[in-house]
Amino acid sequence: MSEPDIKAEHAMLAAGTISLLSRKGHSDERTVLFLHGIGSNSASFLPLMRALPQRWNLIAWDAPGYANSTPLVETWPLAADYADAVDHLLAVRGIDGPVDIIAHSLGCLIASALARRVPARIRRMILMAPALGYGVARGGVLPESVQGRINELETLGPEEFAARRAPRLVHAPERHGDTANVVRAAMALVKMPGYGQAARMLSSGDLLADVAHARGRILVINGIDDQVTPLAGAERLVAALRQRTPEKALRARLHVVTDAGHAVSIEQPTAVASAISEFLEAE
Repeated sequence: MSEPDIKAEHAMLAAGTISLLSRKGHSDERTVLFLHGIGSNSASFLPLMRALPQRWNLIAWDAPGYANSTPLVETWPLAADYADAVDHLLAVRGIDGPVDIIAHSLGCLIASALARRVPARIRRMILMAPALGYGVARGGVLPESVQGRINELETLGPEEFAARRAPRLVHAPERHGDTANVVRAAMALVKMPGYGQAARMLSSGDLLADVAHARGRILVINGIDDQVTPLAGAERLVAALRQRTPEKALRARLHVVTDAGHAVSIEQPTAVASAISEFLEAE
């Protein structure tokens, strides 16, 4: 049986266009939706998409304001605004049943917001290198690190911005130059206003509050050498999920990937795919 093709497509929503990558699997048993991070795009999931079972249907979006996707209207959107766009995308694609979600970094805030707003949309979630958010009220003062991201992009331009930031996402970039180049190339495509909107959403995000509403099982994956969202944050997330009251308890667990940093699914796609496949196919 030949390997299914991954195709570039787009969907027309009421608020504009969403560009995406999709793969029609050899079976309709499962649809998996990918939500990328703040300095990334749908193509960053290609190594992982190719490593996952060929029978699965895969969809990786470009978030509003990324690649060819129309930016959101709000200058300072919330995770809920992105979650609504995800919900609309699935509806336009004719997907009525629950999907499995694989989210990375900022995408974890969107996935968790969707779990809060439309819990029936999600079967299980994989949260990779989760960004916990800062809980800043919309319109408030941005955290220094977030404002610094916006300032650097506006001052340096995307190419130099990526050249400076991308190496931090990869464990030992001096030894993994090809991987670092993949990460840099994706980051060099970010642009305003999409990146600024995403940065403000990150500031207002509250992953722990939103994910508490999730119904299904959750797998948290983190690179052991992640400098952007360190392992301690993933451990905090799993601990919070396990402390829920018995009647709402989630079967949450943490999977740590060695020789990997923040770009964990690009650095170690085979190991990550194996952990995800085991998790999604378990009863």
